[in-house]
Amino acid sequence: MIAYGKRALGEKSRRALALGAQAPYYKSEWMSCGQDPWLSPTIFMVEQPPGSQLPTHFHRQNEFQVVIRGSGSIGTHAVAPISVHYAGAYTGYGPVTAGEDGLTYFTIRPVFDTGAVLASEARTQMIRGPKRQAYARPYAIQSRQAQDSARSEVLISPEADGLYCGVESMPGGGQFQTECHLQSGGTFYLVLDGELDVAGEKLARWESAFLSAGEPSITLHAGDAGATVLVMRSPATDAAYLPTREGASHVATR
Repeated sequence: MIAYGKRALGEKSRRALALGAQAPYYKSEWMSCGQDPWLSPTIFMVEQPPGSQLPTHFHRQNEFQVVIRGSGSIGTHAVAPISVHYAGAYTGYGPVTAGEDGLTYFTIRPVFDTGAVLASEARTQMIRGPKRQAYARPYAIQSRQAQDSARSEVLISPEADGLYCGVESMPGGGQFQTECHLQSGGTFYLVLDGELDVAGEKLARWESAFLSAGEPSITLHAGDAGATVLVMRSPATDAAYLPTREGASHVATR
């Protein structure tokens, strides 16, 4: 499976959310592939207003969050562009606090999630299983004029179950080969700068592609001005959190 996250969808779906803040939050879907409980890659952008705070919570699916504008914190960790946070399924994190200039970030999941579960509801909604988080230090996007050769930078070191985050920087006409990691939950490629061609689909800044774990390796091509690409490989859903044969989630265990 190859899926794409496009600006046109994000702009069309952008809407205000009433979450009790004086100023509204905004949410926009950039990649939407249904709600299949096994594979349904999803990317949406959250624009959190200055000074606002999302309480500590967890989700039922593995996720990355990528800060692209503003400043703030996730728990005790300060975040700014480009910060990456990984949280495994049923792993609590937060609060997510926006600074004086607000906080804008992508939430990225290989499987659709039904929504946050607040820490106050955790006793009845939590499932026993592994809990996991990882933070990457902020990455400063390099000027494309300075990209005279391809470079790779590791932000979250690769692990046996597939978890990985890194940056691929390419000069104009550069390319790199995707990796097929069958034990993972699939890999996202987010364009931080420039233009990227993925299987004939041209992606501009903040647009993205997802390749499922079984997808054969392909060559990604930078545009004439080069490309800087954030690579995020998610682990597969842990066995403790897999859906039942009927497609429903496990019953919560106190």
